[in-house]
Amino acid sequence: MKICIYGSASKNLAPVYMEECRKLGEEIGRRGHGLVFGGSSRGLMGAIADGVSSYNGEILGIAPRFIDEEGEFYKGCTDFIYTETMSERKDLFQINADAFIILPGGIGTFDEFFETIVYKGFGQSDKPVVLFNVNGYFDKLEELMQVAIDQDFVRVDESELYDLASTVEQVLDLIEQ
Repeated sequence: MKICIYGSASKNLAPVYMEECRKLGEEIGRRGHGLVFGGSSRGLMGAIADGVSSYNGEILGIAPRFIDEEGEFYKGCTDFIYTETMSERKDLFQINADAFIILPGGIGTFDEFFETIVYKGFGQSDKPVVLFNVNGYFDKLEELMQVAIDQDFVRVDESELYDLASTVEQVLDLIEQ
């Protein structure tokens, strides 16, 4: 299975995030899955890729040429696709992945997460989506989703477009179901 990962490429993250994401990458590789990701060598992206690489897993990086900075892209990618736009990049994530795991991240990660569940909501995808709730990072997002459901902005069935998991094992067990 090819698993797409969305998450932060920041260098300034607490060690708990880096450690858990490295473990997740190792487990992805150990279970024989491939990685599809934004290609960064930094932050959670680099930690995941290092973990997958430690088990000689397949790694596909996808990134627009305009963010190519020295040392930015992960050198251990099995394959790398350069795009011209962020939209093209996101389309290729959807095409090349069988499942999605969302790690803690910022605006770009939120954009990718919401676009992915919008595809599911409109029946354009049936691929599993799991939020990896490291250190309670997505607790407030879950509260926001519940407010949106309670006030009829989101249909209850839309809240079932993704799963939430707090351990590496839970994340991958949900993906593999």
